[in-house]
Amino acid sequence: ALTLPVQVAMILHGVTQLFANGFRAWFLRDRIFGAGLVWYAIGSTLAFALFTWLALVVATPVLFLLLGAIPLALSLLPRDFAPQFDKRPAAVACGALVTAAHLLVGVSGPLLDVFFVRAELDRFEVIATKAVTQTAGHALKILYFGWLVPSAPLEHELPLWLYPALVACAYLGTKVG
Repeated sequence: ALTLPVQVAMILHGVTQLFANGFRAWFLRDRIFGAGLVWYAIGSTLAFALFTWLALVVATPVLFLLLGAIPLALSLLPRDFAPQFDKRPAAVACGALVTAAHLLVGVSGPLLDVFFVRAELDRFEVIATKAVTQTAGHALKILYFGWLVPSAPLEHELPLWLYPALVACAYLGTKVG
């Protein structure tokens, strides 16, 4: 985001993370907590619809402020505040908030973690389910910044060969990890 327009940076990051999380979800597909994902999708769809209607792209300085503010705000939450992803209302809220974070600042990991800290899922279910939510979030981010909001000037287009290289790196990194 320091050297590219926000839209281009979001797409570049989105492609990388879409495949890294997508491969992780695929490798652990038998451990995905599907019931929570249904409710997550409802919240995510609502947030995506709102952002599509607003067609909001934050300026680079605002992006950096929000990137710092989100983890700071989360650190101020009371220790016993931990909505559980395996409960319907929390999964809906998680979908809405995590998707909003993806579309505002491009990342949502620390926010997503809040919903899984006390969920009654084993570690592989947590990893697999979070991978699915992140895959979906990055796909929505690519759709949003690539087609639904005004695009960045063409002089900032990245070479097409970069994307397959990122996919290969995401696969190898995920497999090794």
